[in-house]
Amino acid sequence: MKSKLKYLNVGCGNRFHSDWVNIDVVAQGKDVMEHNILKGLPFDDAAFEVVYHSHVIEHLPKQMAQPFIRECHRVLKKGGIIRIAFPDLEAIARNYLQTLEEVAAQPDALTHSRYNWMQLELMDQMVRNHSGGDMKLFLQDPVQLADKAFIISRGGEEVQHIMQAATVPKSGLSAKFSKFLALSTRSKWRLLVDALADVVYGKIILWGKYRQAYQTGRFRNGGEVHQWMYDRYSISAMLQASGFSAITVKDAFSSEVKDWNTFGLDAIDGKVLKPDSMFVEAIKL
Repeated sequence: MKSKLKYLNVGCGNRFHSDWVNIDVVAQGKDVMEHNILKGLPFDDAAFEVVYHSHVIEHLPKQMAQPFIRECHRVLKKGGIIRIAFPDLEAIARNYLQTLEEVAAQPDALTHSRYNWMQLELMDQMVRNHSGGDMKLFLQDPVQLADKAFIISRGGEEVQHIMQAATVPKSGLSAKFSKFLALSTRSKWRLLVDALADVVYGKIILWGKYRQAYQTGRFRNGGEVHQWMYDRYSISAMLQASGFSAITVKDAFSSEVKDWNTFGLDAIDGKVLKPDSMFVEAIKL
């Protein structure tokens, strides 16, 4: 069996490379180890040369972010590299202010589309109470997509998939069952227990405002929402406080990680997968 690189991809979702060690709370493939990172990283000290995570840290409770970065520091070898991709609060805020000025100066379909999207990009994933939030509804409404090119430039392949899904028939029960069967045994049991709890508490025991409170709480603790947002200053301060040095802002294609562009984690075929990202790297002292 081919040995893994000493590279760790944390919270990998469905974007991982088979040569890496990949972990997530739910495994999206056979090359992914299941683990809840709120319980720390299940590896020895100095086990890796690289630790990478993309659009993970904003989903952690704010008070858990620094301990998580310290865990990344712990499992890295001396001289090892951490690479973090995250939604760039600064760029989102600047784009929001720019589209606000544009729509105020010349309100039309295009400026409305850009402004409404940037307002959602700034707020929706922090405040939503249902999966996909108002972002998903926006992307499925042709009237809202007057400036589709701008929205794709901000959201990349993720928003394109949602747009395309709105124009094709929804997958039937057989497709959903196939996805369920592909999950690990542990994930299957967790989904079944969650579904049972939803029936018992959400349909039978609780009523009215209590049922709504339960459903909202279940969703908001499910990992989809953003718990906090970061920029180049706050991430740098966190990295420095955790013992990292040589903190630098990169782009999707540039990295100190050897052979970075062969892994297809931040970009594929010259296209950035999450264009709203900031990419930051640092070295363990």
